[in-house]
Formats: sequence, structure tokens, C-alpha cells
Amino acid sequence: CNVTILKSFLFNIRDLYMTLQELIDGFNTTPILFSGSGITRRYYNLPNWKELLKHFAEKVRSDKFAYSFYENKAKETPNPYGIMPKIATLIQHDFDNLWFDNPDIRNIDENAQNFIVEKGISPFKIELAEYIKKKSVLNTQYKTEIDKLKRLAKQNISGIITTNYDTFFEEHFEGYSSFVGQDNLVFSAVHGIAEIYKIHGSVSRPDSIVITEQEYQKFKEKGKYLAAKLMTLFMEYPIIFIGYSITDSNIKSILEDIVMCLPEEKRNELQKRFIFVEYIPNMEKYSIAEHSIDLNGNLFSMTKISLSNFEILYDCLTAKKMAIPVKMLRLFKESLYTFVLTSKPGPMMQVADLNSKNINDNSLAISIGRITESLSKYGLKSIDINMWYKDIVMDDLKEKFKGSYDDRLRLAFPNTSRGVSGFFPVHKYLFYAKGDYPDIDSKRAVKDFSRLISKTIKKKSSLVQSYKSVSDLWQKEKNNRKNVFELIAALPEDKINMDELELVLREVFNENPQILLSKPTDISKDIRTDIRRLIRIYDFLKWGKQRRPA
Repeated sequence: CNVTILKSFLFNIRDLYMTLQELIDGFNTTPILFSGSGITRRYYNLPNWKELLKHFAEKVRSDKFAYSFYENKAKETPNPYGIMPKIATLIQHDFDNLWFDNPDIRNIDENAQNFIVEKGISPFKIELAEYIKKKSVLNTQYKTEIDKLKRLAKQNISGIITTNYDTFFEEHFEGYSSFVGQDNLVFSAVHGIAEIYKIHGSVSRPDSIVITEQEYQKFKEKGKYLAAKLMTLFMEYPIIFIGYSITDSNIKSILEDIVMCLPEEKRNELQKRFIFVEYIPNMEKYSIAEHSIDLNGNLFSMTKISLSNFEILYDCLTAKKMAIPVKMLRLFKESLYTFVLTSKPGPMMQVADLNSKNINDNSLAISIGRITESLSKYGLKSIDINMWYKDIVMDDLKEKFKGSYDDRLRLAFPNTSRGVSGFFPVHKYLFYAKGDYPDIDSKRAVKDFSRLISKTIKKKSSLVQSYKSVSDLWQKEKNNRKNVFELIAALPEDKINMDELELVLREVFNENPQILLSKPTDISKDIRTDIRRLIRIYDFLKWGKQRRPA
């Protein structure tokens, strides 16, 4: 007990001199807001839980004591999940029965009614969702405050956890992804940035709404799974609880599940990350103090900020800013996650051949910006020799790198050709480029077919005299992969039709897209030089012969 008193004393002595700005400046990163109904009561003038249930109680029993009737009835029976879920359960039962019997109490359109018929959703939940939607009108008194919160969503807030049913955050936090319901959060791949976790459901999905005793029971039974999912967020980000009563049972229940999973040293670390915002009407400025709650016999402390004007908090949060907008950061994380799982980069992601021996840890880089500027140009520098050669035939780099042919020659070629002497397949790019590249043209672009064929290959010309064309040779020798590519190169120029050669090379790449990668155990180890020779021949025949000499 003395230790607790001393701890509290030291805390308060420290905070006599701590401002709210200093507190937020001490955050290791931008925070997550854990928002309760107080926020949307403030900004949407929505009813609280009791007022919401009172509205539907009076639909069932048309008198001013309707809610009191259900409240008294709830107190007469066990209510292990609290009095409010019990009251909601009793009202739902009577409302649903009346709704089917009496069309006069129906306030939803035909589309909403179809959910009841097709999905068996409770009329009470459908009506409740529609009621909240209609009541969700911005309170102009707080327009400036709302605008500041909306701006914070761009780079000053990492995400939202909320027990609210309404769609305030979805409508005001641009680019955020929403996860509705406990199951959706637990069983989805979340990225912890620019996301809204609606753990008690949403009016957008009335079946997800947690309000009755049975639903709270299911929520509690799965509470450990939710706690495990939230744990990673709680240990990584500061958490600001806002819009809740300081004695809110929902928050207490979630914290109990989380604290049970943590050793004492981790609990202490978690306490430093938790900020509770207490609303006190008409309070001037703010105060900072410690607040402790009892979680199943464990005393859990957090910092409490008391204020009336939320603009004070929002203004201080502007100083804690991410370098990248959170919605963009989430897209990057999602793209990387998808790539790791599927090995398929999405439209925002460009990935070079990570298995290339030319890439080491020190040369890896991430580029951020417009795909036509940053990713195309800086990404072009990651094109390796295998990607370059393959593109001459398959034309697949344009899907990954949006830069022009000039960009490839200026930015990609110096890195791609580094360490490689002799001729390079550059005729295609020089043909389509708008600029002139005399140095590349004169030193790396072959001007005579005979210079493409080595003495070793020329010696094999007698072996191919019986073949009429590339197609003829390929059809007869294609199973002889070790020698067939040398034999094609040994054909005289007048027997090498570039269209037939293209079909052969495309067939080879379609059969094995990674055939140019050299690995000790691969059969491609012996033939990649031969395939590259054929690509240089193809590049010369198709584009080089059409160009004027440098």
C-alpha cells in the first residue's frame, strides 16, 4: 500500500511540471484512438445507450414508463453481462414480435426489409441501424474541432478502435480500411495503420451489432482472441481512450483480458502507453493526473487528461507526425504482405529479381513516390541482366516499370550492363527511344550479323545444313535442349526468320520464366549463354537492321 501511495505521489510531482504537449512529444509514434460513444454523441448528437433503448422501448409500449418497465424486469433476473444488455434483450424480443404483427412501427425501406427476409436478421437490429444512420447529422457547433480531427487522420493518428456503431470515422478518415465485428478483426490480416476496428459492429452491417445479452456472451467468450489481436497494437502504439466514461465496463473487460496475458514487466510498459481522456463540462484548459483501475485484483494505472475542449488535445497531436501519410503507409504494408504471401507484386509495387547474385543487402532500396516518377525511375535501376534480356522477347518490363525507353537507357542500362563486356541487346530500346545515345550505340550495339556468331558456333554450321529454317530445326531438335540453341545460332542469316525465332524464345520463357537464372543444380546453367546469344540475334534482326548506322 505504501509503495502505491509513493508511486502516485511521485507521478503527481512529475506531472505538476508536465504539459500536454510534453506528454504527447514523449510518444514513440503516432497514437491509436480508442473511441467510445461520447465522441459521436458530441459530433453527431446521437443518443447514448440508455436513450437509444428508451426510444425502442417506447415503440413497443407507448407510454413514458416503457423503459422503466424493461429496466425493472431486467433487475428481477440474473444479468451476468450487465443490466444494459439484459434490457436490450428484453426490448428486442418484444419489438421483433410486434414488428411482424404491426406494419405501423416499421420505419425501414424495402431493401432493408429484404435483409430480414433473406438473412433472418432481427428487425430490432435493422431498425436500430437505420435509426442511427438518420440521426447521424454533424453538430455544427463542433465543426472546427471535427475539421482538426479529420486533418489528424492523415499523418498524426495511426488508427481507430471503437465500440461505436455509427460511421463517423469511416466518413471522415479518408483512405482508412474498416474491419467490422470481432470475427472480422480476429480472422483478417490487419496492418496496424490507417485502419478502423469496429469491435461491436456497425450500422453498415446490422447483423454485426453487439447489443443484447447473447451477443455480449459470445463477445466475452471470444475475448481472448480479440485481446491477442489487439495486444500487438497496444504494445506498439500509444493508446488514447476518448469518449468513454472512466468506469466504462467495455473498456474494463477488454483490459482484463489483455492484462491476464501479460507478465508484470509488460504490464508496466503498457501502462506508460495508455492515456485516458476525461470530459469535464466547462473546464478551462486541462489537467494531467494518474488514474488507477482494479482489473481482477490487478491495479492498473494510466495517465488521465481532463478537459472540456478537445481542440486542446488535437492541437497537441499535430506535433507527432508520420513522415508518410498513414493511408499510403497502409497500402505499402498491404502490398508487401500480399507479395510475401503470393510472390505477386501489386500495381503499387515493383520487385526486382531478389535471387540475383548481383543484389546484396547493401544494394536493396525502397522508393516512394509517383509510379511514373519515383518507382519507374528508381525502380529501373534494379533491372538486372536477366530481366533486360527477357524483356527484349517478352516485353514484360513495361508492366512493372512505367518509365520510357529513354528512362531504361539512361537509368537502367548503366547498372544492368556493369561488369558485362561486348555486345548487348539494345537495338529495341534505341529504336523506340526519342533521344540519341551515341555511346551505347557505338560500343554496345552490334552492326553486323557475323559478329554475333562466335568461331565455336560457326564450326557447327555443317551440322545444320539439312534444316530449312528455325521452325524446322526447332520441331526436330527441341527435346535436345543442351544443343538446340547452339544449332539455331549456327544457321546462316538467310535461314533465321525473326518471327520464327521469336516464337521459339517465347515458348522457352513461357515454359520456364526463370530459365536465365543460373543455379548449380539447374539445367539452365549450361544453356543460358546460348539463349542470350539467340536474344541478341533476334534483337539485331528485328530492330537493328531497321536503324541507320551510328
